[in-house]
Amino acid sequence: MMKLEIKNNQFIDINDLIKTNKLNCSVENYNYENKLLKGEFLIQGEYINDSSCFDEPFKFFKKVPFEIMFIEDVIDLDDVEIKELEYFEVERRGIEIEITLVLTYNNNRSENIENVTEEIYEEIKNDASTSVDEILNNTLLEQKVSTNTFPSNERKTRIKLF
Repeated sequence: MMKLEIKNNQFIDINDLIKTNKLNCSVENYNYENKLLKGEFLIQGEYINDSSCFDEPFKFFKKVPFEIMFIEDVIDLDDVEIKELEYFEVERRGIEIEITLVLTYNNNRSENIENVTEEIYEEIKNDASTSVDEILNNTLLEQKVSTNTFPSNERKTRIKLF
C-alpha cells in the first residue's frame, strides 16, 4: 500500500469578496486510465460582499479539473481524498486555496521487484560463498600437494646418459 500527497493551489475569482463564511472542497468524478488520473475539485462556500447583509451571504460553486500523470502504471487505486484545505482571502479579488490531495494505491510490481531483488541478492550471496569455499578447498589441496614436494633427507640416485 502506497500513499502519495500532492499539493495543489487554486485561485477562485470573486470580485466583490469582503469575507468568506464557509468553504468546502471535495473530489468528484475521478478516473484513472493509462497512467493518468483525471478528476475535479468541487469547491463551494459562502461569502459576504459590499451589498450583502450578514444574515444572507452569497454562495459560490466552482468545479476545477485536475490531472496527475504517473511514471509507472498503478495497479489498484484505492482512494483519492483531500487531506488538508487552507484558504486565504484576497479582498475584492477572490480566494487563494491550497489543497493537499492524498492518493492511496497498491502497486504490486514494486513488491515483486523487491522480492526479485531479494532473491537475486540471496543467489549472489550463495554463489559467492560457494566460490569462496571452492577457492579455500583448492588452496588447501595445493598446500597438501606442495608439502610433498619439499626437499627431504632421502637420497636419490641420479644417472646421466650421454
